[in-house]
Amino acid sequence: MAMEYPFEHPVTLFQSLEMPVNTQINSQTLLPLGKVLMAIAGADDQLSVWERGWLSAFMSAYNAPEAVLEVLDDYDYHGVDVKPLLMPLLGGRYERWIRRSLVQGAIRMSQADELVPSEQSAIYRAAALVGMSEAVVSEIHSLTDIFDATTSTIAHLVAISPTGEADTNMGEWDDNQPPTPERLIFGQEQTAYAQVLLYVLGADGEVSELEMEAFVGHMRRWGATEEQVTILRGFDYSAPTAASLLQHIDSDERTLNALASVALRLAGVDGLAVEEQNALVKLYRASGASIMTLRAIEGLESVRRLALTRLEALFESYI
Repeated sequence: MAMEYPFEHPVTLFQSLEMPVNTQINSQTLLPLGKVLMAIAGADDQLSVWERGWLSAFMSAYNAPEAVLEVLDDYDYHGVDVKPLLMPLLGGRYERWIRRSLVQGAIRMSQADELVPSEQSAIYRAAALVGMSEAVVSEIHSLTDIFDATTSTIAHLVAISPTGEADTNMGEWDDNQPPTPERLIFGQEQTAYAQVLLYVLGADGEVSELEMEAFVGHMRRWGATEEQVTILRGFDYSAPTAASLLQHIDSDERTLNALASVALRLAGVDGLAVEEQNALVKLYRASGASIMTLRAIEGLESVRRLALTRLEALFESYI
């Protein structure tokens, strides 16, 4: 059995727009990528328990089978030439995700304890194999740190602990954690939360196609059936008031923080409208929650979105 290692951060850090966590990646891709990351993070001749913890969590987020985890546990990463492992992975279905995971993954895994010069040099060498300059890697590093810091802070505000435990029902189906089988039960409570999200997304007069696509993807990921998705598509988001919607959900402040975080991410796919911001304010005022906390989440989500947009642009330029 593969060893278990500590990991301190929400797995949203693994997520990218084109490859959400919990996507099934095949073993033929995950195993060599894992070996490459181990060789880079082990360039200082050791892999700490924290670096191994990061890799274990990363592999689990993409459904690596136990056999892959066991091979990586026993893998001798010392002095490995990563080129023969990396190059066959390019040009296929997962190329964009491979490039992102190579650079961002190596950065995150290496600094799970402390990024040292030998690891930094190994990152530069591996990135050069896929055509990325040191300047680009440095920018990716800075943006990744910004993205990770804002994500972790938001996760704290929505009551998700480093171990993945959540204090609220809404927190349990926020994107900061991948769904587990026991969470994939989309009942009346989840439907009520979904209706609140639609109320926010439609506050500017309509739920755009991009917003609906993001919303439906979120609902499916958290267990909504096609029948439930169809019903939600037909929900009249202009009819209810903030107060009436809050009657059907657990409206404590941390739950609202989680809901606001999700709503802001979904609304941001086509540009956050003032009316959508105001809809969140109405929800907070109706529940008596802190508007200042909402403003903090809005600011963090804005910075996070800017960092992610720039990261996407950088990786897109190398495909």
